[in-house]
Amino acid sequence: MSSKREIQVTCPKCGKNSPFTIWSSINTMVDPAMKQAVRDRSAFQFICPDCGLKTYFDYGFQYHQMEDKIMIYFVDSAEDEKAVEQILAGDDPMGMMKDINEDEYIIRIVHRRNELLEKIEIFDAGLDDRIVELCKVHVLAVYQSEHPEEKSIETLYYRDQAGNRNCVLVISDGQKKGMTEIPQQLYDDLKEKYSWKLPELRKDGPKIDCGWALKVMGVRPEE
Repeated sequence: MSSKREIQVTCPKCGKNSPFTIWSSINTMVDPAMKQAVRDRSAFQFICPDCGLKTYFDYGFQYHQMEDKIMIYFVDSAEDEKAVEQILAGDDPMGMMKDINEDEYIIRIVHRRNELLEKIEIFDAGLDDRIVELCKVHVLAVYQSEHPEEKSIETLYYRDQAGNRNCVLVISDGQKKGMTEIPQQLYDDLKEKYSWKLPELRKDGPKIDCGWALKVMGVRPEE
């Protein structure tokens, strides 16, 4: 099911307090409109009724794409992450995880809105997010070798506007620096190379990120 509540938020421009709806859980079969609202970020958008400022507020919630057996936990605090980990470990009074595990869901934990949207985009494209993370490490290594002066670099997966090319966006110090397409051959090669290390997609997780990819590749983060 889906669950939401109203909170008070402070407009960063005029300082006025106004109501804002946040969701603790979203089930896209129960509330199909929220599927698009998450994707186009309107689920996070706040429009101040006093000064008209448009901005975004992030908040943690459970994203349940039931029709595809995908569950993503967006956690925005260490306490929330610990609570989710306890549920996934079996401390689940409602017994929900028993059914989820039996149905072999893809389960992930993410910490930022961009990471949530990235995971959704990857699964919408029918890709394995683990192989995409490996591709991103490759793209990042090439970029860093060509731009050693850049600091605080990260990468994000997305599809082009036509939805038919898989790409990686390079971000440094919060600024977009460039993009590169993920060649199908690279994706296929990495999938073949590391498949022996990976369990079935629906039996892995829940933390699949750059750190996970570096560990799989046998690379220390500082390298």
